[in-house]
Amino acid sequence: MSKLTDDILSNIDIVDIISKYVNLKKSGSNYSGLCPFHNEKTPSFMVSEEKQIYKCFGCGAGGNAINFIMEIEKIDFWDGIKILSKDAGIDISSYQHKKEDFDKKAHFRERIKKLNSYATKYFQTQINDANTAQKYLMEDRKLDQDLINSFQIGYAPNNFFDIVQYLKDKGFSKEEMLESGLIREGNSGDLYSFFRDRIMFPIKDHIGNIVAFAGRYIQEKENSPKYLNISSTVLYDKSKILYGIDLAKKNIKTFGEIIVVEGYMDVIALHKLGKGVGVATCGTALTVEHIKLLKRHTDNIIFCFDDDQAGISATIRGLKNAWIQGVYPKIMILPEGYKDIDDFVKNSKKLEYQQVDGFEHICKHLKKQYDIQSPVGRKNFINDIFDLLEALEDYSILSFYLEKVSSYLSINYDILFRQFKSFLKSSKKNSTNKKNNNDFDNEEDKKYLLASIFYNSFLERNELNTNQIKNHIKVFDDILEYFPESIIYKVKYNISEEHKQKILEHQLWREKQFEQLTNEKKERILLDFLKRQIQELSKFLYKSNKIQQSKKTEIFENIKNLVKQ
Repeated sequence: MSKLTDDILSNIDIVDIISKYVNLKKSGSNYSGLCPFHNEKTPSFMVSEEKQIYKCFGCGAGGNAINFIMEIEKIDFWDGIKILSKDAGIDISSYQHKKEDFDKKAHFRERIKKLNSYATKYFQTQINDANTAQKYLMEDRKLDQDLINSFQIGYAPNNFFDIVQYLKDKGFSKEEMLESGLIREGNSGDLYSFFRDRIMFPIKDHIGNIVAFAGRYIQEKENSPKYLNISSTVLYDKSKILYGIDLAKKNIKTFGEIIVVEGYMDVIALHKLGKGVGVATCGTALTVEHIKLLKRHTDNIIFCFDDDQAGISATIRGLKNAWIQGVYPKIMILPEGYKDIDDFVKNSKKLEYQQVDGFEHICKHLKKQYDIQSPVGRKNFINDIFDLLEALEDYSILSFYLEKVSSYLSINYDILFRQFKSFLKSSKKNSTNKKNNNDFDNEEDKKYLLASIFYNSFLERNELNTNQIKNHIKVFDDILEYFPESIIYKVKYNISEEHKQKILEHQLWREKQFEQLTNEKKERILLDFLKRQIQELSKFLYKSNKIQQSKKTEIFENIKNLVKQ
């Protein structure tokens, strides 16, 4: 299938589509009705919500939602796409493709799916001979073999070329290997494995296709992120994929809820406790597309993120995106002393937790963060609350939450509501007049903003490891060596807890800024920022007597080469 058809099928529910034409009734885990394609008195037409397919056991008709629309409306493929794209809320014109290229693209996508399946088997085979990996999973993480098999967890050996040869032997081309994200190409043109000496987690879409991989190191490695995720591919868009959704949706009817957690191991930990309804994002914030996917299965969504500043920020962003979709998640509160689900599972055999309203949870944290008895603390508390409530479109719920804030602060409700309306007007007015760094205008903040791109795999997470950015960072590093007292140097090479908090704050702002942007736009912003900083530092370097002239000449030559790019 093409990206267009995948996106359409990912954003519709076949039960909703067919219900417009057939009177469906619940029948076990499926739906049944009288077949619209032949005359019958006893229902033999079945629709699977889980598999998103239909099948008539009387006449043999079957397929996905696209097949159904083509057959019921007696139209061709492209007309069917036009009809369903409206239900999916997708603009076809934004997709660049030609009708005659469809078969070729569909074949290529199927090849990548097949490659991913072979790679998964390869990683699973490798773990049998990897004592360190087995010890980590079974002893440190306390996973049994059934869980390891269910999630098809494997191991990428510590070598560059074995998997390349393995995939070649299976008949896959260089283009297919590179597109999968598992294989990279070196400067010399040699292909090599992107994942080495890592526990491998296959990532599946909602119908069980393996679309990507994540790799976790077993032992911490210097200058290496804990998790590596592949970049976007023809199959994989991390803003629309949730780890564990293929298994979780099978258990939603039993438990009536979905629990959104931070990591892959948290998802697996929930299965270990017999509550297999956990899902996790793949190295990105929870998006509106993620919420749409969850909403197809249940409105009862629970967030369980770390109880630190980063976790609270993730909760706030998740709540905003959920509220936009008319979903109101609750927050899971673990017993005191436990950092996350995985930590809890190591010490307990039964999942015990409280559920609290998402808004109440954020208010509680903000009351701890700000002194609401002081004018400044009160103002900051109100602004943060208003910023959150701005995402609400349901007036009754908005009014309910404003009443709570009114009670917290002992402010008359009408006065508070007038303040909120003023905030909304100001927010809309300012949204069209924002500078690139409007939240961080002073020089110190700009330096932290730059330093944040070097910390905690920021570039990898945002898929910004392009050659152009790497070249700019290399030149910047050469210059930075002569400024050991700078904030950026200290953050990059000797980060303190004080610096870490500020860096995380600036990273979150930068990622929020990047949330709705294309990779090209992100790269352009980052390059402009780097160029300005290189230019600024080079002025000081030019006047410095602490650097040899030969080295100075070399650096300025590299700067000239950057300008030419």
